[in-house]
Amino acid sequence: MGFWYAISTVGIGGCVLAGATYVCRLALKRFLDRDVERFKRELDKDVERFKTELQRAAFEHQVRFSRLHEKQAEVVAQVYASLVQVDRDVFEYVKQFGYTADPTHEQKIAAVEVSYKAFRDCFYPRQIYLPKATRERVKALASKLAGVANKMTQGLKYGKVPSSAEGEPPKDLWDEAWDQFEQDIPPLLTALEHEFERLIGLTGVSGAHDGSEEAAEAGREPEA
Repeated sequence: MGFWYAISTVGIGGCVLAGATYVCRLALKRFLDRDVERFKRELDKDVERFKTELQRAAFEHQVRFSRLHEKQAEVVAQVYASLVQVDRDVFEYVKQFGYTADPTHEQKIAAVEVSYKAFRDCFYPRQIYLPKATRERVKALASKLAGVANKMTQGLKYGKVPSSAEGEPPKDLWDEAWDQFEQDIPPLLTALEHEFERLIGLTGVSGAHDGSEEAAEAGREPEA
């Protein structure tokens, strides 16, 4: 009897232990399931929060870029307008035709000095908004315009000067100034216009400058 009692006791105990183990495993599973669900909900919230922050950052970047582009376009317009004025004044100064009612050469060079100073005052404080290559194009054109005006002034003062090459006739500085203006300025101006168009997004847009109307766009009068 003691043997069977012991067996029955062990059997009951084993059943109780197995039952307890099952209950514990079931409770643990439910606990883990709830924990997993809570983790998934929190993860979903984190993902949504990250998406929102990413969208906000992208929007802020777009706004900053848009404002920077607007400022750059504004600078391009201002610098281009000031350069065109210098180009127009230099043209009036060096052109080899005119009318009796035209301003004197002294008045014309004074106009060049005023417009060139206005260009410098416009360009140099704002050049940071332009790429380095564009800044160099602007400086090259401005320098060439100043050089043409200086040569014209020398031509008015000295007329013809001896040529540096032996056997060549004296050089007429006025003629040289006009030739430089006709030959050297248009390519520089056209290249700069294309660069400005690229910066403000006009490249490939219908009606954009095609390089065939440099004189008209710069405000020059056609030759008589």
